[in-house]
Amino acid sequence: MSIDEFIKATKDRLMRVDVLHLSPPCQYFSPAHTHQSVHDEANIYALFACSELINKLRPRLITLEQTFGITHERHYQYLKALIGDYTQLGYSVRWKVVRLCTWGLAQDRKRLIILAAAPGENLPPFPKDTHSVNGAGGLEPFTTIGKAIGSIHVGDDLHNLDSVKYYRPRRAPLDPNRLAGTITTGGSEMYYPDGSRDFTLREYACIQGFPKHHKFIGSKTCIRRQIGNAFPPNTVRVLYQHLEDWLLQQDGMTRYQSIPDNVFIVDDSDDDDSDEYLRWQTSSGAPSSPEIDEDIMEIACPRERRRGILHRGSPFIDLT
Repeated sequence: MSIDEFIKATKDRLMRVDVLHLSPPCQYFSPAHTHQSVHDEANIYALFACSELINKLRPRLITLEQTFGITHERHYQYLKALIGDYTQLGYSVRWKVVRLCTWGLAQDRKRLIILAAAPGENLPPFPKDTHSVNGAGGLEPFTTIGKAIGSIHVGDDLHNLDSVKYYRPRRAPLDPNRLAGTITTGGSEMYYPDGSRDFTLREYACIQGFPKHHKFIGSKTCIRRQIGNAFPPNTVRVLYQHLEDWLLQQDGMTRYQSIPDNVFIVDDSDDDDSDEYLRWQTSSGAPSSPEIDEDIMEIACPRERRRGILHRGSPFIDLT
């Protein structure tokens, strides 16, 4: 669904969100874009259609990811116009070209990241680096090619070794303890470190920051395009955990803690009329002290006459 279609479909609905993320098409602004394309005009329009979505949703925070090429002189007018769209709506804005390897990506990939805050909201800083060269400064070492693909095994989804190109003779070996080059919708100029073959789709996905269990839908060409166009998920996690913490701090709240993995039952009992009677029982039926953490326990309270079951992760309590 396009932005226009979404706005038309929800024109009668009041919608508000905490955070809105935007990743408009980057092909026109990419340093690799050297020839005109039939999609250039549409890609430029998509960049500025984002302001209509912002005005519709009025998010507290906005994040935008774009190729760093838009900061180059030949495209700088578009960046200034984009920032102007935000400020005209009252948003405070900061932006930075980030080497995503400093947020855990196994590529030396640079992206423009924009943060914006609505009127009345404090503008958050950028997340601190989580990775560095050789772990300098007490950070994690850069994620290397070898580490990114090291957990992939024969038989894993999208790791079909019969469908990749093999080189005869082998190409020059690559150091697996280095960063990969930038992955695009066409894949990458890099290949498996021993020089024998191209990367599989699963290897491309892991180098692009997807978890190994991520399920893709579509043809091989479609999946390759999804991988190349993605805002790398492991770096998104760094950014959004940072913004979640920021909003919680601004709101004076703490991070949600999941409910312990147990079932808690409150039940009445006619077996004992004493107001002081309280019985703890484990799932095996043996008496238990309240201090012992059991998967299932029962509390019998004679005068309450209520029964409740609380399941993990559920906001629903059944009282009958």
